[in-house]
Amino acid sequence: MSTFLYDEALVRKFKSWTHKSEIEIYGPNEASRVFETIADKTGDEPIKLPLIYIERDRGFNIINDGTTRRPLSYDGKDINADSKQAEILNAIPISLSYQVNVYTRYAKEADILIRNLIFNVINYPALEVEVPKVRIYNPKTKEYEDFKHTARIEFGNTEIQDNSNEKERFIEGNYTKLSFLIMINDAYLWDLREHRNAEIEIIVEDKTD
Repeated sequence: MSTFLYDEALVRKFKSWTHKSEIEIYGPNEASRVFETIADKTGDEPIKLPLIYIERDRGFNIINDGTTRRPLSYDGKDINADSKQAEILNAIPISLSYQVNVYTRYAKEADILIRNLIFNVINYPALEVEVPKVRIYNPKTKEYEDFKHTARIEFGNTEIQDNSNEKERFIEGNYTKLSFLIMINDAYLWDLREHRNAEIEIIVEDKTD
């Protein structure tokens, strides 16, 4: 349960912001084959703009000095337990950095789209991530529910870069490309483990006779 959970959640969030438009969104999991992905969808015809391409360096930052253990990383959190076994969820805090690239045919169109994205990132930063295979008992509903972690997206800096002079081989002709950086500074690497509880058999002998 690694960084791809946040990649997918981020793409879903951007798609929720643009679902009423014809904007195509490509995420980090398509980074190594973005050209093939676009070609597959368009039948090798010139792609249609606008589109948003979210990319991330495959690396990430561990949020400590690399040696200090935190309680959640080694003790974990008991999420489901009975007399026989317990499920323990461990987590190590990390931060992730993304570059959001907006491609449009015209500069005015890029300006409007970037403006809307800036407002959305600032006003709606919550990013809900569902951790697979983890279900927690809710005493209020008396049911097991999927475990979800809410992180926050924020700007990595205040610069909006104009990269229109860059040449992208999957786009023909002139276009406008604006880019900005966003961060997720409260992400986690998740690890779910099962622990079987030790059983102690107690035998009491009656020595009254």
